[in-house]
Amino acid sequence: MEPVFQTLVFIIALVAMIGILVITPLIPVIPGPALVWMVAVLYALTDRQATLGWIGLIALTGMMIVGSTANLWVQVFGVKAGGGGCLSAAMSLIAGLVGLVLFPPFGGLIGAVLGAFLTELLIHKDWRQALTAGSGTFGGWLLTTVVEFGFTLAMVIVFVAAVLT
Repeated sequence: MEPVFQTLVFIIALVAMIGILVITPLIPVIPGPALVWMVAVLYALTDRQATLGWIGLIALTGMMIVGSTANLWVQVFGVKAGGGGCLSAAMSLIAGLVGLVLFPPFGGLIGAVLGAFLTELLIHKDWRQALTAGSGTFGGWLLTTVVEFGFTLAMVIVFVAAVLT
């Protein structure tokens, strides 16, 4: 592949990744790490000189898996930090998935918070404890956004470093 064309492909890939990085925190249903990974794989498929390499692809794949699943495991920590039990964490996850399917894009957040809140309310009959668990779920969602953004940013940096070195 000609160097000019390869440079153009790299610039397009980088602009796409930066665009994803900017949009991901604003719209919660856009999976930033997965999209950045797809751009990197497409770049690797067009790059005959293999500047990204297997190590770069493996690193990006691992980061994509962890970053894309952050909404599942970080939110559970939020429920637990809010004083919720394991059942509340499970119901938060289930209600979040149902809410996301039925009322995108914010149904996932609303369902998760309501799932934790209602489960704690039914178990303990204490609305303050239920409210604390629900707010912990919301805090977990905020932390999820930060974690996903961090992994997306790290993936862009790894991509650039792997291609330019």
